Amino acid sequence: MFISFSEMEPLYKINDLTESVISVSNIVGSLLVLGLPMGMYSIFLEQERNKSEKLLHNIMPKSIAEKLKNNI
Repeated sequence: MFISFSEMEPLYKINDLTESVISVSNIVGSLLVLGLPMGMYSIFLEQERNKSEKLLHNIMPKSIAEKLKNNI
């Protein structure tokens, strides 16, 4: 399978197995490049949320803080 924008033949044609391996490696690479930072960001958000809750509980009782959170 080739995408071409002209009538020229490709300089080098790869076999189907090589094409499949390259396709799978592109997919895995894309998942790593996109998924890893997103996973790290979600961990960061969870840590920041926990910090915010601790600060909130330092300035008011936990029961009141929970009521405020549930009403928003």
